[in-house]
Amino acid sequence: MDSNQLYWSWWIGAGALAAIAVLHSVLIGRLLGVSGSVARLVDALAGNAKNVAPHLTFLVALFVGAALAAGSAPTFDLGPEYERVIGDGPIAIFALVFGGALTGFGTRWARGCTSGHGLCGTSRLQPGSLVATATFFGVGIVASHLLEVLS
Repeated sequence: MDSNQLYWSWWIGAGALAAIAVLHSVLIGRLLGVSGSVARLVDALAGNAKNVAPHLTFLVALFVGAALAAGSAPTFDLGPEYERVIGDGPIAIFALVFGGALTGFGTRWARGCTSGHGLCGTSRLQPGSLVATATFFGVGIVASHLLEVLS
């Protein structure tokens, strides 16, 4: 861990996420979800959606907020741990593209993403979101253990 890295307390991050989710719901009239915002932008590119400014603003704010929180400009370095487990070069790029495609497919199939189900759906005790979030975390735990054992 870099001793110069600034980490926020969990309660600051949790409070900020809650405020953003509530404001998003109040201002846009929809539950917060990254995949939903991306879908609206894709629909707009196909000419099937109007008023995508709030969704575009939200997605741009994610990138800007991440850069501000990191305290540095974004980099495209995959990092030593990713390279140790997955590799580098074309194999790593393929893994990222294939993983992104699977993630996109999964979010459409699950009718939402981790931010929509995990943040907004579980807070509303929606049964589908509770099951989806338990599945996300369960598969993530199993996959991380498998990657560690296999690497």
